[in-house]
Amino acid sequence: MKIILRIIFTLFIGSSCFSQTRETDSLYNKLKTSRRDTVRVHLFNELSEKLNTINPTISLRYAQKARLLAEILNFQKGVIKAHTNIGVVYYRRCDYSSALESYLTAEKLLESHPNSALLSDLYNNIALVYVDIDKLSVANDYFNKSIKIDTESKHYEGLAYSYNNLGSIYALRNELLKAKKFFELSLKYNQISNDDNLPYILLNLGNINRRLNNLSTATRQINQSLLVFQRNDDIIGVASVYNEIADLKISQNKYQEAISYLSKSLSLSKQYKLKNQLQHSYESLSKAYELTDNYKKANYYFKENEKLKDQIYSIANARNLIEMQTKYESEKRKQELLKTNSEIDKKNFQINVFRIGFILIILLVFFIIYNLREKSKINKIIMKQKQAVEIQNKIIEEKNILVETQNKDIKDSIKYAQRIQEAILPPKSLWNKILPNSFVIYQPKDILSGDFNWIAETDTHIFLAAADCTGHGVPGALISLVNYNLLNKAVLEKGIINTGEILDAVNNWLTESLHQESENSTVKDGMDISLISINKITNQVQFSGAFNSLYIVNEQELKIIKGDKFPVGSFFGEEINLFNTIDVQYKNGDLLYMFTDGYPDQFGGSKGKKYKYNRLKENMNKIVSYSLEDQRSFMLTAFYDWKGDFEQVDDVLMIGLKLFK
Repeated sequence: MKIILRIIFTLFIGSSCFSQTRETDSLYNKLKTSRRDTVRVHLFNELSEKLNTINPTISLRYAQKARLLAEILNFQKGVIKAHTNIGVVYYRRCDYSSALESYLTAEKLLESHPNSALLSDLYNNIALVYVDIDKLSVANDYFNKSIKIDTESKHYEGLAYSYNNLGSIYALRNELLKAKKFFELSLKYNQISNDDNLPYILLNLGNINRRLNNLSTATRQINQSLLVFQRNDDIIGVASVYNEIADLKISQNKYQEAISYLSKSLSLSKQYKLKNQLQHSYESLSKAYELTDNYKKANYYFKENEKLKDQIYSIANARNLIEMQTKYESEKRKQELLKTNSEIDKKNFQINVFRIGFILIILLVFFIIYNLREKSKINKIIMKQKQAVEIQNKIIEEKNILVETQNKDIKDSIKYAQRIQEAILPPKSLWNKILPNSFVIYQPKDILSGDFNWIAETDTHIFLAAADCTGHGVPGALISLVNYNLLNKAVLEKGIINTGEILDAVNNWLTESLHQESENSTVKDGMDISLISINKITNQVQFSGAFNSLYIVNEQELKIIKGDKFPVGSFFGEEINLFNTIDVQYKNGDLLYMFTDGYPDQFGGSKGKKYKYNRLKENMNKIVSYSLEDQRSFMLTAFYDWKGDFEQVDDVLMIGLKLFK
């Protein structure tokens, strides 16, 4: 009887709902068209759940793909779900060590990313492993943990799972009335949540009613479950129902009918490597042939059953599971102890820092007083002795020479950094080669710039951008080089062509590069950008922006396509947003402009006010008929005429381009 109940247990694992083939087809279609990596992780996990009763091998493959992609993206919820799905497949194969290892990995990840629904399902799955190795008290503890979570969160679907599994424990103990009570509670919560797990509860109730000799009720419930399993292509469910029907036929002395159903279950179990169902079939076939006096076949199936039983329920396997759980709990306690010690060490460190700081302040005060006294003595000596004055002047001169040398070294270093930045940024020759109908105005505020222009070309696309990194000078230049390389990585290494996805990738990489996901991060820098791609085959133009917009001018009007109102780059506590991709509608010969905020923010004119965007728009309409080189000269002259004697407030960057279809 334990074998029968273990089979029913296996049917009800996890929180998956079993759907028809058209549901998996729909997921396959979504997977083919989806370009968002996080969405692909969800689809891989959903496919794994849908297929774990239809084709466990393919289910495992999709779960492993979900885990790998989620780990690359640092998408912890996807990683947790993938480990859970991997554990489900190993459990169905009776590989209990591998199943528990996957479940415990998921539980450890949930400590830092709590999710009550996932944790409840996980406790259910861990409990099922302990049921199958006859550690029912441990399993009972995990089921009760799951019920507590689901009761607090009013997760009725989870309560249906847990009560079904508790009922199965009492069925294993042969306490049939208590088992029936829990199965009926499971049926009640299943009807409230309206999920797809009704056939599993009906099969469990059918098993209990058969054992209580309520054969008509058992027959009705078992047949109802079979219809749903067949409709949902649930291979494990169908194989288990065939075994249960066979046991029902044996109790009715219909041995040949029982053998027919057991043969069907045996065929499915061998085809899909369902060890629990296969063991049940061997055991029941041995019993059925013995009752029909066919002792040769009865003995054959008895031996096959014993052989398979040894594989599934080996003592070594059970010992490994216990050792694994003990190791996990020990590691968990160790981590908690380390955390406590770390907090104590942190407090002690703060106290020591305060003490050292206090001592340093006292020493500093003493040094200042002492230094003032010494200076007073020196001044008296200088007033009395001319020679001492000359010596002092010489010392001062040497110090000045040293300062001038240091300043020169700093300037030389900055100029060298400028040459490096200019060498990395695209030269005019590259722009003329890729986009001859274009111009670039690039006027840094200081020697180094936080603004940069970028252009790249692949076999099918041309990409260009005008970007403004936080700050200017040395800090801005450092961030600009990081972002310049990340744009190259997205397009030239990863082959991303969608502009929104390019900015999403750069956003994630920049956050990781500057460690902005940590609450201890001190770098709060980002980037405003206008980015377009031109499909060389279809002439389609896409745009994405972070605070910056795209201006398109023709003879009739000026159109503005606005970017998203958040930057590239995020930091701890902020939600990472996804950038939109906009298809640009244009006519042959339209002019396209991208620029940073240095041009419109420049102070100047007779009243010392900002240049502003409206004046910039007026100039764009004026130069629509000019050649691109004349446009560049006009816009550059207009900027310096406005600036006059005022200081340049920021880096200035503008890109102009004429579009052709």
